Amino acid sequence: MALEKFTWQNGTQTEPAKVEIGGQSYNVSDAQYEGETPLSASNLNLMQDTLLSNVKDNLNDDTKIPSVKAVKGKIIWTNSSPTSTFGAQTITLDESLDNYDSYAIIFKQSTTGNRFYNTGQIPTGHGTILFYDAGLVYWFRATSDIVSGNTITFENCEEVSIVNHVSLPAENRAIPIYVIGYNTGLF
Repeated sequence: MALEKFTWQNGTQTEPAKVEIGGQSYNVSDAQYEGETPLSASNLNLMQDTLLSNVKDNLNDDTKIPSVKAVKGKIIWTNSSPTSTFGAQTITLDESLDNYDSYAIIFKQSTTGNRFYNTGQIPTGHGTILFYDAGLVYWFRATSDIVSGNTITFENCEEVSIVNHVSLPAENRAIPIYVIGYNTGLF
C-alpha cells in the first residue's frame, strides 16, 4: 500500500450561511477567529506532508517501530541450481545465523514445479522440516536438529505413500530455494 497524498483545496463560497425561523430566512454572520486557524487547504496540506514524511521515516527506522523488524528479513542463502536434484548436503550461508534470532526456509515443491512453500520463522538454534502433502502422498526433508553458525545440514527428502506405507528417497522434491534471516526481537 503506497502512502499517497490527497491535495486539499479551498472552496469558494457561493451563498452566505442562513438560518430559517418561522418561514423567514436570515443571513448568519461569519465566525470570528483569533490567530491562525488550522482549517485551511494550505494548513491541511502542510499537516499531511508532515505526517507522511514522519510515517515514511519511521517505517525505515526499526528503533521507532520495532514491529517492522519482524517483517524485514535478509536472504542469506540462495540455491544457485533450483531445477537440480537436492540430496543430503550441508549448505554454507552468506553470513552466520548467529546474527539473527530466527530464520525461514523457502522451498519449492519439486525441481520442475512452481509452487513455493515456507517453514515459517524458526528460532535460530533449532532445526525444521520442509513438508508438503498431496493427499495420499507427502514429502518431507529435515534439517539437523541444531541450526546455527554459517551452515545448515539437510537430510534426504522422503516420499511417503499413505496407501501402501512406502517411504522412498525423493531428491527432486522439497528443494530449498532461499534461507532468510530475521531479527524480530521475539526470540
